[in-house]
Amino acid sequence: MSSWPPLAWRSVAYLTSSAHSNKYGETMAAQNAPGYECTPPWATRPNRLAAWFLEHNSGPQALKWMHYFDAYHRHFEPVKNARARANAEAQASAEAKANGAPTERPTDSVQRPLRMLEVGVNAGGSIGMWRDYFGDDFEYHGIDINPECARFHKPHANEHLHIGSQLNRTFLREVVAAYGPFDIVLDDGGHHVDMQVVTFEEVWPAVVPGGVFMVEDSFSSYTRKFGGYRQSRGG
Repeated sequence: MSSWPPLAWRSVAYLTSSAHSNKYGETMAAQNAPGYECTPPWATRPNRLAAWFLEHNSGPQALKWMHYFDAYHRHFEPVKNARARANAEAQASAEAKANGAPTERPTDSVQRPLRMLEVGVNAGGSIGMWRDYFGDDFEYHGIDINPECARFHKPHANEHLHIGSQLNRTFLREVVAAYGPFDIVLDDGGHHVDMQVVTFEEVWPAVVPGGVFMVEDSFSSYTRKFGGYRQSRGG
């Protein structure tokens, strides 16, 4: 197991599902029906991710719980903004150096795209959503055990797919070594507790300072089906 960087430099977010939220965009009509009184956070705050999801009616599908979009935006926007600032500073430093002007920026400042690793690609719909949210200066890496997901591998678009199991430590280490570090890691894979633990142990060290490692559907830690700790009590 790799050594873990201090939590103070990075953040970890866990998302759990709710029986009162929708997972499919097409079910939004039910929430707009007469008598529906609940107003979730994502419906009252500007959120490009939720807007994309609700307006996306063609191409690869994306399956998401609606209340996740608020958490995505809250945790990912600071990372997006920080990467944009770093790139602007790196460009200014390079231009100043080229013009012979003094600069306080370190000489190893690197201008690069925001780099995301998503575990669990499934139908591939989320790739377009992340591209829309993060913009052109974005490098996507997806991991999925299904060989059919290789069709989403588009290096010319800076979208890279890696076929393998998130339980395979050797595979994860190879991906991290070849393509890390990552600004954002999103574990939306098999949801089994063992899978989440292995992925966190192997990929967490590759999260950049100030980055985010997010685990979706953490309810699995409490359910027998996914190897949760309540299995002995029939939870």
